[in-house]
Amino acid sequence: MNTIKQFYNNFVNWLAGGYPLCFTYWITGVILNGMISLCLYAINYQIGHGTIELNTGEVIFFIIIFLKVVLVPLTLWAISMSIGNYEGFWVWRVLAILAVISGVFNYFSFCAEIIKAFVAV
Repeated sequence: MNTIKQFYNNFVNWLAGGYPLCFTYWITGVILNGMISLCLYAINYQIGHGTIELNTGEVIFFIIIFLKVVLVPLTLWAISMSIGNYEGFWVWRVLAILAVISGVFNYFSFCAEIIKAFVAV
């Protein structure tokens, strides 16, 4: 129970901007979301080329899409909260704000593509 409470406290602290901007941007923003995107590409490639069974690939694909749909807004929120608490050089703050704005547009584009894919089926 203590581990769950600690995870919850760390998660809330992350969302509140309690971690440094470099951590929230590079670790949770770039690396984690990049890994999820690469997994989506790899599963889509394997489904398209028949190297994975279609049912298994689709289940994994939907799980990864669900993770991306949930994780990206949380990450963008955490980065924006860390921007508010950042006290370093102002250029990094401006670049992070531009990255968050770009991430919001990319997220909406991703969601629109997912909706179009499901409507087309």
